[in-house]
Amino acid sequence: MMEELFRGALSDRIMELIQRNVREMIDAQTGSIRPLVVYAVGSQKYIEMKNVVTEKILAKLPETMKHMESYAEDAMDVRNTLVERMQRLSPEEFEGMLRPAFKEDEWSLIAVGAALGFLVGELQVTFMLH
Repeated sequence: MMEELFRGALSDRIMELIQRNVREMIDAQTGSIRPLVVYAVGSQKYIEMKNVVTEKILAKLPETMKHMESYAEDAMDVRNTLVERMQRLSPEEFEGMLRPAFKEDEWSLIAVGAALGFLVGELQVTFMLH
């Protein structure tokens, strides 16, 4: 889940959201002395400092989030939710969900089934005639 969050198709949106929140948090933490800090270091340097802090946080985030993954799974109860919802599926819905997973191997399953059916049929004929 965390892997998808940080490297998935929409990970750029997540990173953008994190960057914006980190910058806002830095501004909030400097609070009423922010104008003094900006005056002391310069506005460009203040922006650069926020960018450096944001980059360091983003670099450490995937490693940090690995420690939270088990907690998040427990908190959201992903396993039981999946089991419960899959049990509610009708046979047709369940088949529709599984079929894409087996679609590329479908021809081999059919071929093996045909071969086994032929073999059982031949054995049955052999035993009946002898």
